[in-house]
Amino acid sequence: MARNLQGLLRLAAEHSENAATKPMDPKDAEWLNEALSASTVDLTKQLTNDVQTLSSHLSSSEPDLNEMKNVIEDLLTLTEELDLSNDFLIVGGQDVLLKLLFCGPPSLRIDGLKLLGNITQNNPRAQSLYTENGVLARLIMLFEEETDLEFLRYLLLAISCITRGYEPAISVFLESKGVDLVLSVLIREVKIGKSDKVYRLVSKGAFLVYCVMQELASKRIQSESFFVVHKVIDLLYLLDDPQEHLLATLTLLLYPLGSHSNIQSEEPYKSFSNWLQRHLDELRKKDDPADEERRNNIDCLLKVLS
Repeated sequence: MARNLQGLLRLAAEHSENAATKPMDPKDAEWLNEALSASTVDLTKQLTNDVQTLSSHLSSSEPDLNEMKNVIEDLLTLTEELDLSNDFLIVGGQDVLLKLLFCGPPSLRIDGLKLLGNITQNNPRAQSLYTENGVLARLIMLFEEETDLEFLRYLLLAISCITRGYEPAISVFLESKGVDLVLSVLIREVKIGKSDKVYRLVSKGAFLVYCVMQELASKRIQSESFFVVHKVIDLLYLLDDPQEHLLATLTLLLYPLGSHSNIQSEEPYKSFSNWLQRHLDELRKKDDPADEERRNNIDCLLKVLS
């Protein structure tokens, strides 16, 4: 293969745009066709082989974890393509992924969540499948039980990929008290300790909550907005820096209410405007273009709360 690649590079250089134009030698043309044929991979066949290999290891009493890891990495690359994601489901990947997620080696659970995220992201067919077969509901329940920050982050990723933009999944998420659960776990973890891992988890969770609330607002679906507002403010108070999607969620929920929000009249939140103003002043001093969205959201919230 290396020799073929070197030959292909040589031919590419010889017949590049800046090279002198001349007919290709028939022997070179024949070799090129053979090299390209040898380099062509049937991706669906490769996907099928990977699924079968992974299934075999999952059924074994002594699975080769290194080989399983390599196979999953290959599947992650292949399933970046939507067509191959759907092929994954057709060739038996659905059952294999379920087994990997819920019965597989603990060291590969995160890899399983990454693969689930790949399969379901922007893919209504897969979102429907993993919503209707109960996987989404099981993942949401699992979120409350887990304490490993890295696992929680990829668990959020998988839940988010199944949920975002797919109304039946959003309904399951809400029925499972997903918004409350996510915000409660984020509050719990921030109280335990602030670290880069915790802040990455907060970013993932805040983005998911914002997407869900945005979807509800766009479809005019009723939600317990004041409950969410309280939780978001509780979480913001714990952070050293106001997280952009938490601010966006508050703006989304409070702006339509205007002065009727009455959030300022509640004892725990009377100082919230001062908190917002302090952070707005700090962001204005920095004058970082990347903070423009946060500045705008805080400014909007201050007007609503005034």
